[in-house]
Amino acid sequence: MTDDGNVREEMVSGDQYALQIEHFSRGILGGTLLLYSPERMIKQAQVLDAWRTSMKTGTIVRL
Repeated sequence: MTDDGNVREEMVSGDQYALQIEHFSRGILGGTLLLYSPERMIKQAQVLDAWRTSMKTGTIVRL
């Protein structure tokens, strides 16, 4: 849920972790252009860190 109360859902068909690893491997080994920039991947890691902190502390973590 976003700050303004909207909900966004995305569905991935298949094992998303396996698909991510396969895509990343193709980028490293075959030179395939990656779908996500390094900046976007850093932001995703920040979201996961904030989620973990929120779960541990029971507080809202703003990014």
